[in-house]
Amino acid sequence: MKKKYFLIAIGISIMSVQDIVSPESIKAAKVPWASIAWKVVQKASNKVYNVKASISKGKYGVTSTPGTITLNGSKYGASAMYNVKSLSTKHSLALFANSDPISMMLKKYSLLVINPKGHYTVNTSINPGVYRGFKFGLKGTYKVQFVSNKKFKLAPYVAYRYDSANSIYKTNSLVESTDDQAQSTSDISQSDSQINGGQTFDDSPYGDLIRPSWGSGVVSTPTSSQLTVAQLYDQFTDNGHSVYSMKSYVVGDVIHVHDQISSLDYDNTSNSTQVYFASNPDDFLEFNGNLTRTLKVGDTFNKNMRVEQMGNNSEFRIPDYFKYVMDHNGEYPNF
Repeated sequence: MKKKYFLIAIGISIMSVQDIVSPESIKAAKVPWASIAWKVVQKASNKVYNVKASISKGKYGVTSTPGTITLNGSKYGASAMYNVKSLSTKHSLALFANSDPISMMLKKYSLLVINPKGHYTVNTSINPGVYRGFKFGLKGTYKVQFVSNKKFKLAPYVAYRYDSANSIYKTNSLVESTDDQAQSTSDISQSDSQINGGQTFDDSPYGDLIRPSWGSGVVSTPTSSQLTVAQLYDQFTDNGHSVYSMKSYVVGDVIHVHDQISSLDYDNTSNSTQVYFASNPDDFLEFNGNLTRTLKVGDTFNKNMRVEQMGNNSEFRIPDYFKYVMDHNGEYPNF
């Protein structure tokens, strides 16, 4: 099954390959992304969460995004692939994607980078909002892929630096477990030799995260500890982006989530149930097991969540429910 999925991702993504972020290509085009791909993006863009295509040039480098795209949501399928030209082994690259708060907390996508020799520089499963980066070990064309085997709306970003500054971001690779019973993969840091001269630094167990504009403080003092699920997700929005930080609550605060259940969706493949709510029909929380007999549409949902710190930085703070999902590689807690 894994081999079949990999071939499908590669085969479809070749249809939308673009050369990006080298100074030559930037001079040649206002936005260095294929026009066909952008037309699809415009049609599929979410009115609520929508990042426009943009390119930002500065003294130290270039950052480019095609805007919000939908993987597995159009004829381009499971993968978006872009060519990045490395002009010097003194330069570096950073990659990340942004998405809505639900996807950021509860979903992962695959990030792949193939170097000019055809070897993986990056091969990892990652949450939106987390950076990966490395210093180029070779000159030539690197192929960058953002992949998902499920429908996933996100905005990929590629940042090319004319120095090695992006090498501070952790570069990881998926390594399959040798335990036959476990049959799982783990996300581990790669050595410099594995990424052909890359220089990386891992400063927290969660990697390098997009920092909130409010830092370790708060935007406003909450008037109540009770939130609907829609209000809960709104806590993670910051100037059109999603961040791993609550704008009104700090570590140790206890939030009471109070809402009405609008629908339930059990997935027997993952043995988990998505619980949707009246405050926003698109918002959900997911729990382990089949809850369709435990919970009913119209029931009142009540759940206490304690705000916990991620890693060693108090800027990054999320409810224990979401931290459990991240700490357990995408597994959901019991209800």
